[in-house]
Amino acid sequence: MPTAPLPRRRWAISLRGMWVTDDRIPEFEVEAHRQSGAVAASEHWVDDQAFIDALSVDVLM
Repeated sequence: MPTAPLPRRRWAISLRGMWVTDDRIPEFEVEAHRQSGAVAASEHWVDDQAFIDALSVDVLM
């Protein structure tokens, strides 16, 4: 399989990113608490946690 020219590959790689909320603002803690409470109260919390665990496996290793 041919690879893209280097400048195009660099451009494509630069498009990958993650937006993360600023955890230093007071609203972050309030919103994180609200969301964790919503997940904990859900009847699907076991499946939700399994999903998060599956996504996090590479990060934790």
